[in-house]
Amino acid sequence: MKLLRILSAATILASGVAAAQAADLTYEPAPVVPAAAPVGNWTGFYVGGSVGYAWGKTDQQDGDDGLITENPGDVKPDGFIAGLQLGGDYQFPSNVVIGALVDIYYSDAKDTFNYLDEYTTESKIRYFGTGRVRAGYAIDKFLPYLTGGFAWANNEINDSVYGSNSQTHFGWTAGVGVEYAFTQNWTLKAEYLYTDFGSKTYTFPDDNGSYDVGLKSQTATFGVNYRF
Repeated sequence: MKLLRILSAATILASGVAAAQAADLTYEPAPVVPAAAPVGNWTGFYVGGSVGYAWGKTDQQDGDDGLITENPGDVKPDGFIAGLQLGGDYQFPSNVVIGALVDIYYSDAKDTFNYLDEYTTESKIRYFGTGRVRAGYAIDKFLPYLTGGFAWANNEINDSVYGSNSQTHFGWTAGVGVEYAFTQNWTLKAEYLYTDFGSKTYTFPDDNGSYDVGLKSQTATFGVNYRF
C-alpha cells in the first residue's frame, strides 16, 4: 500500500513537470512563401502612337533626262515622323508571341537637289504606312520581336521648272523591335524598319517626259501602346 502511494505521487509529479515544460514552449508560425510575380501575358489588342526619324533616298531609274538626278541616291529625304498604330497579339504557352498591326505616319522627310544653281527639285515623303506581322519571344515584361510586311508611301516631287507631281508607292518593309510593359495595360516600344517602297512613274505639267522614280527609307521610332 505504501508502494502504491509512492508510485501515484511520482506519476502526479512527472505529469506536472511535463505540463510546465509544455507551457514554456513557444510555437512560431510557418514562414509565408511569397507568391511568384506574375509573368506578363501579351495576348490582346492595343492602340498607340509613335514618333521618330526617317531617312532614305529617291532614285530616278529612267526617263528623258536627269529630272531628279543622274546620280542615284543624290536626293536623300530625311526628317521627323509621327503616327498611330493598331494591332493585336497572341501569346502561346511556350512564350512565343505572334501578332499583326497596321500603322500610318505623317512625315516631314524631304531633300532638295540643286542642279548647277539653275533649278531645284525637291522630293518629300508626305505620309506612309505599313501592314505587318510580328513574331517575338516574351521574357516576362519584355518582348523582343522581328516584323515585316506591306508598305506604302505618298511622295511628292516639286521641280522649279516642270512643276509638281505626287505618287503613291507600294512595297515591302522589315525590321526589329522591343516592347516593355511598365504596367498591366501600358507599354513602351522601340523599333527600326527598312522599307523599299518600289518605283512609280511621275509626269509633270510643263514636261512631256515621264520618269520612273524609286523610293527607299529607314525609320527609327519610339512609342507607347495601351493594351486592352
